[in-house]
This record gives sequence, C-alpha cells and structure tokens, in this order.
Amino acid sequence: MDLRGIISIAGGIAGLVGGVAGFLSWLNQRKRTAIMQDQLNVMREQLRSAKHQEGSATEWARKFDEAAEALSKICSNTITTGPSTVVEAYRYVFKQDDLRRRIEIYLGRRKTWVHTFIPAILGREQLQNPVVQQTIQPERPHRFRQDIETALR
Repeated sequence: MDLRGIISIAGGIAGLVGGVAGFLSWLNQRKRTAIMQDQLNVMREQLRSAKHQEGSATEWARKFDEAAEALSKICSNTITTGPSTVVEAYRYVFKQDDLRRRIEIYLGRRKTWVHTFIPAILGREQLQNPVVQQTIQPERPHRFRQDIETALR
C-alpha cells in the first residue's frame, strides 16, 4: 500500500465516522424534540388547570359570600314558634349539629351573646377544600334564604 491508499482509507473511515455521528446527532435531536413537546404539553395542562382553578375559586368565593350573608341574617334573628315561645333562628334553621359545627369551623365564628356571625377570611386554597365546598353547596345559600323567609314570617 502506498501513501494514496492509506490516505483514501483514512478519508473513507473519517467520512464513515462523520456519517454515523451525523445520524446519531439527528436521532438525538428527534429525541430532544419529543421530550420538549412532552414538557410543553405538561406546561399547557398545568396552565389550563391553573386557569380552571382560578375560575373555580372565584365561583366558590361568590358562593361563600352568599352563604356568609345568609348566615349573618339568620344569626341576628329570633323566631316565634308558638305563644310566648321565642327560638333562636340559627338553631331552628340548622337543626343538625354536624352542619352547625362545620359552619362554625369553616365559614366563620358565631357570637352567641350578641347574635352575630363573623365570616372567616378564606384564601383560594381554603375555598378549594372539599369540606368547605360541601358546607356551602350551591343550593345551600338559596335554601338559607328560603329558610330565613319562612322563619321570619
């Protein structure tokens, strides 16, 4: 073998190595692109979820305000249930001890002696709490109003 043969073999090997390196680089780039697409999909899903939770928190804040307003009206009143019989409206409307306990724990404090209800200050995370949401179910503020109107007649 002369010098030209050795140089041509070395050039062929260098070309083959370069081709294999290019092919591996292309495969690596496809792999990275797929990983980036997956990460983008995860980020989009997180953004969608955050927007949904934000809207949901706003909705639950509105429901909480309605419930707190109704509770403030109930706590400050008494109901006449018969001749010379006056009952506290709060205990008359909410006969279940469990519901009264959840209201007093999660929605605010009730001042017994002055008959007032002090709503709690709830953050976004607290409004997402299933127990709080169960306590202020969507139909509950309307039921509060109906019970108040019925009781105050």
